[in-house]
Amino acid sequence: MQWLQMISLYLLYFYTDVMSLSAKSIAFMFVVTRFIDGGTDLLIGYCIDHTRTRWGKSRPYFLFGAIPFALFAVLAFSVPDISQSGKLIYAYVTYIGLSFTYTVVNIPMASILPSLTTDTQERTALSTTRKFFAFLGSTVVSSTALKLVDSLGKGSEALGFRIVMIIFGSLDACYSSLPLPL
Repeated sequence: MQWLQMISLYLLYFYTDVMSLSAKSIAFMFVVTRFIDGGTDLLIGYCIDHTRTRWGKSRPYFLFGAIPFALFAVLAFSVPDISQSGKLIYAYVTYIGLSFTYTVVNIPMASILPSLTTDTQERTALSTTRKFFAFLGSTVVSSTALKLVDSLGKGSEALGFRIVMIIFGSLDACYSSLPLPL
Protein backbone atom coordinates (compact mmCIF):
# COMPACT_ATOMS: atom_id res chain seq x y z
CA MET A 1 0.00 0.00 0.00
CA GLN A 2 1.55 3.24 -1.14
CA TRP A 3 -0.22 5.28 1.47
CA LEU A 4 1.31 3.30 4.34
CA GLN A 5 4.75 4.34 3.13
CA MET A 6 3.56 7.96 2.87
CA ILE A 7 2.26 7.77 6.42
CA SER A 8 5.41 6.14 7.77
CA LEU A 9 7.81 8.50 6.04
CA TYR A 10 6.01 11.82 5.87
CA LEU A 11 3.15 12.19 8.35
CA LEU A 12 5.35 13.46 11.21
CA TYR A 13 6.96 15.96 8.83
CA PHE A 14 3.53 16.97 7.55
CA TYR A 15 2.17 17.56 11.06
CA THR A 16 5.18 19.52 12.29
CA ASP A 17 6.33 21.42 9.20
CA VAL A 18 3.20 21.79 7.07
CA MET A 19 0.47 21.98 9.76
CA SER A 20 2.88 23.71 12.20
CA LEU A 21 1.94 21.53 15.17
CA SER A 22 4.48 21.01 17.95
CA ALA A 23 6.57 17.85 17.83
CA LYS A 24 5.81 17.24 21.52
CA SER A 25 2.04 17.30 20.87
CA ILE A 26 2.36 14.99 17.90
CA ALA A 27 4.63 12.56 19.78
CA PHE A 28 2.03 12.35 22.55
CA MET A 29 -0.71 11.83 19.94
CA PHE A 30 1.26 8.95 18.40
CA VAL A 31 1.61 7.29 21.85
CA VAL A 32 -2.10 7.70 22.63
CA THR A 33 -3.03 6.30 19.25
CA ARG A 34 -0.78 3.24 19.73
CA PHE A 35 -2.65 2.39 22.95
CA ILE A 36 -5.98 2.75 21.16
CA ASP A 37 -4.60 0.69 18.29
CA GLY A 38 -3.72 -2.16 20.65
CA GLY A 39 -7.38 -2.44 21.60
CA THR A 40 -8.68 -2.12 18.05
CA ASP A 41 -6.32 -4.89 16.86
CA LEU A 42 -7.98 -7.25 19.32
CA LEU A 43 -11.45 -5.98 18.38
CA ILE A 44 -10.92 -6.54 14.65
CA GLY A 45 -9.43 -9.98 15.29
CA TYR A 46 -12.49 -10.88 17.35
CA CYS A 47 -14.80 -9.54 14.63
CA ILE A 48 -13.01 -11.55 11.92
CA ASP A 49 -13.32 -14.72 14.02
CA HIS A 50 -17.08 -14.15 14.29
CA THR A 51 -17.76 -13.07 10.71
CA ARG A 52 -19.66 -15.37 8.37
CA THR A 53 -20.41 -13.95 4.91
CA ARG A 54 -20.56 -15.22 1.37
CA TRP A 55 -17.14 -13.56 0.89
CA GLY A 56 -15.62 -15.41 3.82
CA LYS A 57 -14.35 -14.18 7.16
CA SER A 58 -11.60 -11.75 6.17
CA ARG A 59 -12.41 -10.48 2.69
CA PRO A 60 -15.29 -8.11 3.64
CA TYR A 61 -12.99 -6.07 5.86
CA PHE A 62 -10.47 -5.12 3.23
CA LEU A 63 -13.10 -4.88 0.49
CA PHE A 64 -15.26 -2.45 2.43
CA GLY A 65 -12.51 -0.92 4.57
CA ALA A 66 -10.36 0.30 1.69
CA ILE A 67 -12.46 3.36 0.88
CA PRO A 68 -12.74 4.63 4.49
CA PHE A 69 -8.99 4.09 4.84
CA ALA A 70 -8.35 6.11 1.69
CA LEU A 71 -10.63 8.89 2.96
CA PHE A 72 -8.88 9.06 6.33
CA ALA A 73 -5.49 9.06 4.58
CA VAL A 74 -6.52 12.07 2.50
CA LEU A 75 -8.02 13.82 5.54
CA ALA A 76 -4.88 13.16 7.61
CA PHE A 77 -2.82 14.93 4.94
CA SER A 78 -5.17 17.91 4.69
CA VAL A 79 -4.74 21.23 6.48
CA PRO A 80 -8.01 22.72 7.72
CA ASP A 81 -8.25 26.51 8.00
CA ILE A 82 -8.80 26.56 11.78
CA SER A 83 -6.90 27.50 14.94
CA GLN A 84 -3.79 25.60 16.10
CA SER A 85 -5.73 23.83 18.86
CA GLY A 86 -8.42 22.96 16.29
CA LYS A 87 -5.71 21.58 14.00
CA LEU A 88 -4.41 19.41 16.84
CA ILE A 89 -7.90 18.04 17.53
CA TYR A 90 -8.33 17.49 13.79
CA ALA A 91 -5.00 15.63 13.70
CA TYR A 92 -6.11 13.40 16.61
CA VAL A 93 -9.45 12.55 14.99
CA THR A 94 -8.03 11.87 11.53
CA TYR A 95 -4.98 9.95 12.77
CA ILE A 96 -7.02 7.75 15.12
CA GLY A 97 -9.48 7.15 12.26
CA LEU A 98 -6.59 6.40 9.92
CA SER A 99 -5.03 3.95 12.40
CA PHE A 100 -8.35 2.21 12.98
CA THR A 101 -9.18 1.87 9.29
CA TYR A 102 -5.64 0.60 8.64
CA THR A 103 -6.29 -2.10 11.24
CA VAL A 104 -9.60 -2.94 9.54
CA VAL A 105 -7.77 -3.47 6.23
CA ASN A 106 -4.42 -4.91 7.32
CA ILE A 107 -5.29 -7.62 9.85
CA PRO A 108 -7.69 -9.38 7.43
CA MET A 109 -5.06 -9.27 4.67
CA ALA A 110 -2.83 -11.47 6.79
CA SER A 111 -5.59 -13.60 8.30
CA ILE A 112 -6.99 -14.61 4.92
CA LEU A 113 -3.99 -16.83 4.09
CA PRO A 114 -5.23 -19.94 5.96
CA SER A 115 -8.52 -19.83 4.05
CA LEU A 116 -6.78 -19.57 0.67
CA THR A 117 -4.72 -22.73 1.03
CA THR A 118 -3.79 -25.39 3.56
CA ASP A 119 -0.38 -25.93 1.95
CA THR A 120 2.29 -24.21 4.07
CA GLN A 121 4.57 -23.70 1.06
CA GLU A 122 1.78 -21.94 -0.85
CA ARG A 123 1.06 -19.75 2.20
CA THR A 124 4.73 -18.84 2.39
CA ALA A 125 4.79 -18.04 -1.33
CA LEU A 126 1.66 -15.87 -1.03
CA SER A 127 3.03 -14.03 1.99
CA THR A 128 6.42 -13.52 0.34
CA THR A 129 4.79 -12.24 -2.85
CA ARG A 130 2.66 -9.80 -0.84
CA LYS A 131 5.71 -8.52 1.03
CA PHE A 132 7.76 -8.25 -2.18
CA PHE A 133 5.18 -6.08 -3.90
CA ALA A 134 4.70 -4.02 -0.73
CA PHE A 135 8.45 -3.40 -0.67
CA LEU A 136 8.44 -2.51 -4.36
CA GLY A 137 5.57 -0.07 -3.85
CA SER A 138 7.33 1.42 -0.82
CA THR A 139 10.48 1.95 -2.86
CA VAL A 140 8.57 3.74 -5.60
CA VAL A 141 6.75 5.94 -3.08
CA SER A 142 9.85 6.84 -1.10
CA SER A 143 11.71 7.82 -4.27
CA THR A 144 8.90 9.81 -5.93
CA ALA A 145 6.52 11.14 -3.26
CA LEU A 146 8.22 14.44 -2.45
CA LYS A 147 8.80 15.13 -6.14
CA LEU A 148 5.08 14.59 -6.75
CA VAL A 149 4.20 16.80 -3.76
CA ASP A 150 6.37 19.61 -5.17
CA SER A 151 5.16 19.18 -8.73
CA LEU A 152 1.44 18.79 -8.01
CA GLY A 153 1.35 21.31 -5.17
CA LYS A 154 2.92 24.06 -7.31
CA GLY A 155 4.63 25.61 -4.29
CA SER A 156 2.09 24.55 -1.67
CA GLU A 157 3.17 21.47 0.28
CA ALA A 158 -0.28 21.27 1.90
CA LEU A 159 -1.96 21.04 -1.51
CA GLY A 160 0.71 18.73 -2.89
CA PHE A 161 0.39 16.23 -0.03
CA ARG A 162 -3.40 16.22 -0.34
CA ILE A 163 -3.30 15.60 -4.11
CA VAL A 164 -0.69 12.84 -3.76
CA MET A 165 -2.77 11.13 -1.07
CA ILE A 166 -5.89 11.37 -3.25
CA ILE A 167 -3.98 9.65 -6.07
CA PHE A 168 -2.44 6.96 -3.84
CA GLY A 169 -5.68 6.45 -1.93
CA SER A 170 -7.67 6.04 -5.14
CA LEU A 171 -5.19 3.55 -6.56
CA ASP A 172 -5.07 1.51 -3.38
CA ALA A 173 -8.85 1.55 -2.85
CA CYS A 174 -9.29 0.23 -6.39
CA TYR A 175 -6.59 -2.40 -5.88
CA SER A 176 -7.99 -3.54 -2.53
CA SER A 177 -11.46 -3.88 -4.03
CA LEU A 178 -10.36 -6.23 -6.81
CA PRO A 179 -12.21 -9.51 -6.53
CA LEU A 180 -10.26 -12.48 -5.24
CA PRO A 181 -11.07 -15.99 -6.35
CA LEU A 182 -13.38 -17.77 -3.96
